[in-house]
Amino acid sequence: MTRHAGAIRRICVFLDKHIGQDIPHADLAAMASLRRSQFSHTFREVVGMTLKSYLQEVKLERAQRLMRRSSMSLTEIAAEAGFYDLPHLDKVCRRRRRMTPKALRGQIARERQTKKRGGSNTCAHLLCLFDPPILVAPSEEMQKGVPGAHLAYSSLPFGVGTSASSVP
Repeated sequence: MTRHAGAIRRICVFLDKHIGQDIPHADLAAMASLRRSQFSHTFREVVGMTLKSYLQEVKLERAQRLMRRSSMSLTEIAAEAGFYDLPHLDKVCRRRRRMTPKALRGQIARERQTKKRGGSNTCAHLLCLFDPPILVAPSEEMQKGVPGAHLAYSSLPFGVGTSASSVP
């Protein structure tokens, strides 16, 4: 683990709280007392993914939480989750979850119905972000490219955690 892990954790918490804002990489690097290139390398080393990937995952997790807990339109969800617009959510969702936002919402609804009927908890891997956020790194399934795989998480420090799919 890098000696800058604490600074990167603080930046992740900051980013989670300011997800909709456009914060220059140079500002984030300065917050960590690192050069921009050093920041990018250190962020990936500590978190296990690039800053761009991390931000996309945070936004997608928020969008999924909104899909589960609200009747908002997908356009409203995209804006609330920090995406530029619905086509941006669609593009990121297709790339990272291998399905459209509409299909993802349908999957979430089907899993909710299965759970209500007393079926197995098949949506355990769709856990939302917690306040404060404890998101940390891609799960093994995500690294292998498994459709629908999500971030692994833990309480701080980074790297000490479990996959979201193993949580009840």
